[in-house]
Amino acid sequence: MRKKVKIKNLKLKIKKGQTVRVLSGKDAGKTGKVIRVWPKKLLALVEGVNQYVKHVKKRGKEQPGGMVTLDRPLATSKLQVIKSKEK
Repeated sequence: MRKKVKIKNLKLKIKKGQTVRVLSGKDAGKTGKVIRVWPKKLLALVEGVNQYVKHVKKRGKEQPGGMVTLDRPLATSKLQVIKSKEK
């Protein structure tokens, strides 16, 4: 059997609430606010970036069917923190 390789804890510079810019991919150049960060997986969820459409089936009278837009997490290596000028 293979031994599991331990990954060293990398100190992430991206924190919840920061404004970041996407460096590569289909959303390159877009900016957004970080909603959630997964440090062990090196992923971050950015508002309005890396969106996809999910088709939802109708579930009774209260929940109509249709298309819902959701955000997917991005690799933190594709993000750059934008420093805002403080007053």
